[in-house]
Amino acid sequence: MRLRGVVDAHALYPTALRDLMLGLAQGEFYDIRWSSVAIYEMLETIRRREPNVAANKLEAIANSMREAFPEADVFYDDEEIARLITNDVRNRDVVAAAYFSAAHMIVTPKRDFPLHVCCDLGIAVWSPDRLACRCLQEDAELVFQILTEQAARLHGPPRSSAEVLGALRPHVPRFAQKAGDQVGIVPWVERSEGQNPEAGPASENEVQDPARWRRELGL
Repeated sequence: MRLRGVVDAHALYPTALRDLMLGLAQGEFYDIRWSSVAIYEMLETIRRREPNVAANKLEAIANSMREAFPEADVFYDDEEIARLITNDVRNRDVVAAAYFSAAHMIVTPKRDFPLHVCCDLGIAVWSPDRLACRCLQEDAELVFQILTEQAARLHGPPRSSAEVLGALRPHVPRFAQKAGDQVGIVPWVERSEGQNPEAGPASENEVQDPARWRRELGL
């Protein structure tokens, strides 16, 4: 039976992390769920940190997520039970969504998440890093395919595998390192001078070819 996981707003921003969480769900590593509050908080975070993003673009992000995962929204109208589950107002929507959807886990990078409440409910709390590492261990080939497709979807010039891992590294550091080690790539974020300070000058093919993983893995 596939794991069912409720993601909170912190696992859905920034874009690179959201794409990874959605990509792993599309790869059927787990069944993704979320609360309406989590979607609202995700959009508010984008609006606050990226004020140039148009309102219709924000709406399109939420709509595309719901179109891709029509069963992901968890609706419940029993606020009394939700309050009995936890008095933690900040995280109540996520815990209640996990409870009412019979989720196996909550996916969040928050370190102050109420673990004791989830433990009493029999719900695990995983970081995005732990989830991504488990998926990599289960089927590395599929994970690299997901990352290659993620690179191809990015706006602007084609991105390299190293750049995608570099964008993910602050949020899923163990996963980025393990994935990079498997194909001999040092994760890095493109600098203004176009050079990786850890790995030296990047070749033209490394910077311009997001399909490199496919060739290296024989995909």
